Amino acid sequence: MTTPPPLDLQAILEPLAPRIEFLVDRAVERSKQTLAAYTDITAEEIREGILADLSRAMGALVEGRALTAEDRAGMGNIGDQRARQGVPLEQMLSVY
Repeated sequence: MTTPPPLDLQAILEPLAPRIEFLVDRAVERSKQTLAAYTDITAEEIREGILADLSRAMGALVEGRALTAEDRAGMGNIGDQRARQGVPLEQMLSVY
């Protein structure tokens, strides 16, 4: 069995960078339309959370590292905020 060539995550993620805004906007729109718990949360607030989480995850991938404690805490803060807003975990996860 041959070993696959090393994965160049930067080459994979770099072309996505210009589309991130579009992808985030689409996720926000889908969340507002299909997830009842997101109805009362502003589109901008949802957008900020998604963009922050994606930025942390993509940064870790490009840098070839695990999420830092700070990354995880930031993601957790967004999750905590959504929980306080009454968003069930299943709906939170389906945003992504």
